[in-house]
Amino acid sequence: MLQKKIIVPVDFSEFSLYPLETAIHFAQLKKGEIVLLHVLETPSLPTRIFTSQDEDDMRERADKLLNQLIAKYNDSGVEFSKMIKTGKPHNAVVEAASEISAWMVMMSTHGATGIKEYLVGSNASRIIRGCKSPVISFRNAHPRQGFMNILLPLDLTKETREKVAFAWEFSEYFGSKVHIMSVLQTEDPAIRERLQLQLDKVSEFFESKGVKHEAKLLLSEAPISDVVVKYGEEIGADLIAIMTQQELKMKEQFMGSTAEHIVNHSEIPVISIRPTREYVQPKLSWSFNG
Repeated sequence: MLQKKIIVPVDFSEFSLYPLETAIHFAQLKKGEIVLLHVLETPSLPTRIFTSQDEDDMRERADKLLNQLIAKYNDSGVEFSKMIKTGKPHNAVVEAASEISAWMVMMSTHGATGIKEYLVGSNASRIIRGCKSPVISFRNAHPRQGFMNILLPLDLTKETREKVAFAWEFSEYFGSKVHIMSVLQTEDPAIRERLQLQLDKVSEFFESKGVKHEAKLLLSEAPISDVVVKYGEEIGADLIAIMTQQELKMKEQFMGSTAEHIVNHSEIPVISIRPTREYVQPKLSWSFNG
């Protein structure tokens, strides 16, 4: 069996190390390997002219810091490796994930302080857009040994099914409870009926697998992203599962505004799953036929 590799991009700031303890727990659980990735941003011409630090010096310093970080977790029983890439950070993370067929990327959505911000805002979105691997993003430092309450927002797209498979897989790891929800933004009875039917199907699926779960249909005119984040906070969710398919018809904008807003504003970790990715999912015995 191929070892599951988890990429954790680090810039050695406190923020970038937020996901590391969670990644270690995953690696212990799945006998996986953590790949610490540091990106040396290509300096601009003025920077190259007015500073004496060259790429070799930067690479040597980064390598030393990576070794120190790996040594810190020497007793974890987890295998570590390191990568140093040069270029635009979002491109480097996507490239690294593809090169090693990463099982998952775990990253902070905060940037460094005092060095260069490279995991914040649009860069985080670009990484999620470009990665075929699932990406778990973190905005706070609360250490998580697992995900016990998973929020699963559903829409009426066929891609929703892949997200259900992930929630099932994670519930198997951690004994999680899955909170299924849909947001109804219209009084149209046909839409309500379709959403409720979908909630019922997913509930029946989790019931058949022995997964703890509950389902709720929320009526709200507020932006869906705000409803999802607020509901996640109310139920004490520690992971929100989203698909990055909001504008599938717009090939140049794979990650939609709703998903992007959740990633950038949720204090709850978010797992972003790209539809039709090359990731082997557990097969589901049902489908949605709206």
